[in-house]
Amino acid sequence: MTTTPQLYKPIFLIGAARSGTTILADIISQHEDLAYWIEPKYIWRYGNASADDDVRDERDATSKVKDYITKRFSDYVYKRGKKRFIEKTPSNVFRVSFIESIFPDGLYIHLIRDGREVTISAERKSNTPPDKSALKRRLLSNEIPYSELPFYLISGITQLLKAVLLKKQGKVWGPRYSGIKNDKKKLSQRELSAKQWSQSVEYAHNGLRKIDPDRIMEVRFEQLMAQPTKTIKDILSFVELSTSPKVLEYATTKLDKKKIKTISADDLAKLSEVKNILAPGLKLYGYS
Repeated sequence: MTTTPQLYKPIFLIGAARSGTTILADIISQHEDLAYWIEPKYIWRYGNASADDDVRDERDATSKVKDYITKRFSDYVYKRGKKRFIEKTPSNVFRVSFIESIFPDGLYIHLIRDGREVTISAERKSNTPPDKSALKRRLLSNEIPYSELPFYLISGITQLLKAVLLKKQGKVWGPRYSGIKNDKKKLSQRELSAKQWSQSVEYAHNGLRKIDPDRIMEVRFEQLMAQPTKTIKDILSFVELSTSPKVLEYATTKLDKKKIKTISADDLAKLSEVKNILAPGLKLYGYS
């Protein structure tokens, strides 16, 4: 598939939800050459709006889907007068092969964080009210495909009625692995958050291992916090961008440890019920 000049080596920042992808993407996107689209999840769902999960592979990347996604991203870069494209969508951990079939020269930054910390953070996030600013951002960016607007409107109204009239909790928060809807009925929120992380890192690992390692950079959240300047410089070099003083200065401010919410020892001590769920992923990435 031929990509446009605006989509030369597009950059995809992936990682389990609550791994720090928002912070890292916010920093990198300060680069003068980048057009950053934050979580265009409805673009990625084009042609599969009603699916129960976010898992996609190369079989879902039909010509129609490829053309639509490529055009939307290319137009986004062009309208902003930038040279390169970067996006981050947490659910992309479940569709690496899908992305690869559309953008065969894409560059992947895989951010990994200790699953115990992610579980606590995700559990907290799932219990907070929806972010109204995110809805406003999606509407202003014209993200939802026109052809699928009726579906999302009906789906949204249905969820609202269930929450108000039937006192039922709304949709699953965060990326949806295969089978998550059934798990939501039988697992605690902590167990569900732990399994989200475990499935996220497993899917991402299996998808990325099929790609040329020269187009993949693995970054640890702990590494980012400990050595922010060096880590950001390494990332900029990997994606073939100049070392921008603006980006480095922004990183220093953004990664101030006093401003980053940390997980307490008491929180981590409460994870005994999800130890077995987290174990495979923790072992895979060397967390003791």
